[in-house]
Amino acid sequence: MLRTSVSQNVRRPNNKMNYGQYKVDQIVADFEESVRVDGFTNIVYTFLKLSWLLVNPKLVNYQTLFNTFLVQHYHEFLFHYKQRNNKCEAFIKAMKDFDEHKKPKKKDYQALFETLSGFKDVLGTLPGGHINGIPFVFSNRTIDKWFYDEVVELRKILGFDKRKEICMVCGRGHATESLFYPEHTVEEQTWSGHTHCAANCIKKCAECPLGKNNKMLMKFGVYLIQVGYETRSSLKEKWSLDIPEKDWEKYKNISNYCTLRWPCDINWTIFQEDAEEIHPILAEIEAVRSSVSETVVRQFHLGQNQQEMNEICREQIVCAYDSSVQKIHKELTTNKRKYEQLQDTVSEQEMTLVLQRRKTNDAYEENEYLKTRLDTLKYRSEQDYDRLKDHCHKIQYDLQQSIRREWQYYNQLNKRPRFI
Repeated sequence: MLRTSVSQNVRRPNNKMNYGQYKVDQIVADFEESVRVDGFTNIVYTFLKLSWLLVNPKLVNYQTLFNTFLVQHYHEFLFHYKQRNNKCEAFIKAMKDFDEHKKPKKKDYQALFETLSGFKDVLGTLPGGHINGIPFVFSNRTIDKWFYDEVVELRKILGFDKRKEICMVCGRGHATESLFYPEHTVEEQTWSGHTHCAANCIKKCAECPLGKNNKMLMKFGVYLIQVGYETRSSLKEKWSLDIPEKDWEKYKNISNYCTLRWPCDINWTIFQEDAEEIHPILAEIEAVRSSVSETVVRQFHLGQNQQEMNEICREQIVCAYDSSVQKIHKELTTNKRKYEQLQDTVSEQEMTLVLQRRKTNDAYEENEYLKTRLDTLKYRSEQDYDRLKDHCHKIQYDLQQSIRREWQYYNQLNKRPRFI
């Protein structure tokens, strides 16, 4: 059957920053990149990666995995890779020899896999040690499994496995599992550079390593030296632990044994020196993360759908880190503020204009009313004028007639004879 529990490097997202895991992922990525540079080392690494997926395999599991290796990887390697050294030729010969089996049995597959696994030396030292016998790079690659088997074996050699409730640092009781070197500084809660690697996760009492009355055990000092945290001089400087030369000669046998059993030039610990140099960057990232999280909650409360929230958050993140976008965003914010101010001014002007229009309309209506009234009065005046004019003409006519009659009468009187 296939090993499914360690085949993929899948972890659920966690809001808490796991800096050590990021560092481990980069170490493995750098190693895999160096392996891919050469076709032969890449094909050996690919085979080992596939072979470690097998757990209590049956014949059909061997057949399936081997066919996958041939079709997806080996044939392409054989076609393209021409600069073959002696080991590469031996690898190809082993594949050809296996191809001579008409119907290979399970033991034939086992022999082939053992032979091909023997070429792992071309990869150099695999980072991360082992976890339950599995090379770290072929596991799920979590920080707490970094050199896990090697750390456990060293603790057994030093006798720390005998009584698990005893503090590994000072030898007192009531020990619980915790980090010897805190991951975060006490004062500012920033990353100290230490991680949750297996070497740092120990059994210790509540007072260690800060207890004033506690004295560090010599074998724990040796442990710190062996895993790569300290040196004899740093133990003396930090923890006032001086390992006499005669005792150091005894513990050197342990160191030599570890070196022979686990030949490795890589530290068993994951520690980032000068971590304080990236504190401002991490603080800025955390501030952006907090701000974006707040935006998500607020937008979700306002009823935004997921796509809209994604677009808003992406824009917010880009604006936070791109200097050119920051400048544009700043200008946009300024222009937006000016636009809003202009909108307020326009709104006020529009209100004033509406009031003026209303007053104008009222004045126009009043003017129309007055005009109508004036036209009416003008019409009436013209009628009265015409009537008075006619009346005046009539009176004048009557007067003229009256005068004419009087003149006629006067003339008649003058024409009569006068009596003396």
